[in-house]
Amino acid sequence: MQDSASPAHQATITRFWERYIKIIQKQSFTKPSERWYVLRAQAYIDAHPGMRLKEHQASDLTNYLNALGRRPNIRAKRLAI
Repeated sequence: MQDSASPAHQATITRFWERYIKIIQKQSFTKPSERWYVLRAQAYIDAHPGMRLKEHQASDLTNYLNALGRRPNIRAKRLAI
């Protein structure tokens, strides 16, 4: 595993976010929505320190979202359709 402070590791992180943002932009979301997706992805990554993204499975995300849904301070946001 690369040292998290190494320039090579930082370059890998930068490339990840650049690719992730391009994918989001292809979905034609509004700018605030794009930022929301980046923040939520970062929160997920931060909740799993020491676990590389390529090691994650669908069950990891499902468990994370289920835990978020059980938080008492989470409230539904109405979406304009």
